[in-house]
Amino acid sequence: MLKTLCIVALIAAVATANLVHIPLVHKERSAGYAQELIEIDALRQQGFFKDLSAAPKASQATLPLMNNEDLDYTGIVQIGTPGQSFSLDFDTGSSNLWIASTACSGCGFTNYFNESASTTFQKNGQNFQITYGSGFVSGTLAADTIDIAGLVGTDVTFGIVNQASGFNGAGIDGLLGLAYKSISADQVPPVFDVIAKQNGLNNIVSFYLSSDSSTNGALTFGGLNSQYYKGTPTYTKVTHQQWWVIKGESIDVGSTRAVGGLFGFSAIVDSGTSLLIVSPSAARTITDKVTVNQDCSGIESNPSLTVTIEKQAFTITPDQYVVKLSQQGQTQCILGIQGATLSSEFSVILGDVFMRTVYTVFDKDSSRVGFAQLA
Repeated sequence: MLKTLCIVALIAAVATANLVHIPLVHKERSAGYAQELIEIDALRQQGFFKDLSAAPKASQATLPLMNNEDLDYTGIVQIGTPGQSFSLDFDTGSSNLWIASTACSGCGFTNYFNESASTTFQKNGQNFQITYGSGFVSGTLAADTIDIAGLVGTDVTFGIVNQASGFNGAGIDGLLGLAYKSISADQVPPVFDVIAKQNGLNNIVSFYLSSDSSTNGALTFGGLNSQYYKGTPTYTKVTHQQWWVIKGESIDVGSTRAVGGLFGFSAIVDSGTSLLIVSPSAARTITDKVTVNQDCSGIESNPSLTVTIEKQAFTITPDQYVVKLSQQGQTQCILGIQGATLSSEFSVILGDVFMRTVYTVFDKDSSRVGFAQLA
């Protein structure tokens, strides 16, 4: 039976002895593409609460993440035997892995999965569909071998897309969700849940999101990578095991309270959201204090934001909450904060604007999220 899950997308949008590290790569995007991301981000916010519908083993691995103009971050994963390479968006705001098949060659992706070229491919036949703010993907479920920076999972279930809309120019080949199974389409186990279990790893993923397009970020599977942070992370418990929902005390713009009160606020920490999302009233409070000119002049005169979680204050400077975009060789600036009415479970999305300022740890084993000072 075909089930539909409304997942939101907001686009404004070295292995060590014990770790696997994935570089996150930064690609240049046009202002037009950025605006599409922003619009999709807005629609993603609406969808967050509408539907919940044999290599040597390491204990950790890090994958480089490409920084796509501070709007999204992608890393390379291999699927099948022999491995076929795909540039995926690693998204803590969803739970499914999907890639495009050769039958979807006109769908706007760069690389397509050839199932007949994989000796370990297994058909499932069950249909799936995921609807996004600006489009959709649909296809069938299948299973194959998946290699994330040397961490190998066998018989891992994922989606093969044969129809898609809204992804032209997105620069990705698919998406790998890192949230909880409870929001996975067709209750497919999240990929790293499977790989962690098969390899006896800690079910922990940690993000370093670079703020410079010339420098890769990094996604570490199985633990933390001390290369990217210093001190001890501040941990806070996950209050709802769907998305990564946490509690915070406040968000201030300068000395003015924008978010929080007696009971604080609930937020999701989402690598798939480009911006920092707050309620419309909080956004108005912030924009009353902040001025962002398209030509990027005067950024430094704006106040900083302070996000307080577990009594620890995390600062976002004006240079960090203003997103700079390239358009025909010129730089344009937009405010990386947006207002939206979310759900009863959370009123804030701590997206990439926030995550770039900290080292972020998603720990399913202990049901917690951690934030550490960048090295």
